[in-house]
Amino acid sequence: MRGSIGVARVRYDWDEHNEGHVAAHRVEPTEVEEVLANDPIHLETRTDARSGESAFSSWDTPIPAAFFLAWTPRGKLKRPVTAFDANRKTRAAYRRRRNEEKQQQYY
Repeated sequence: MRGSIGVARVRYDWDEHNEGHVAAHRVEPTEVEEVLANDPIHLETRTDARSGESAFSSWDTPIPAAFFLAWTPRGKLKRPVTAFDANRKTRAAYRRRRNEEKQQQYY
């Protein structure tokens, strides 16, 4: 699944490096694309001098778990960097952010 592919009008930059990195964490590229296409909850943004801006996001899955996803913009494309089961700290941050967003919807 190399090259630029798209789901729901969002396009992705895949190659053997990021595809292999995601697969090493037992996450499929299609799972990553589905998450990015469905407006995941954004937890943090960091700037890396080598790669540019990377946005870090977390999301729910059908089983009650959260995953951590890192990606960086590449022009009009989104380049996934990695994805894996979130640790306790990331799951807690996700729950706080999700609750904040729910509260904001009521006001």
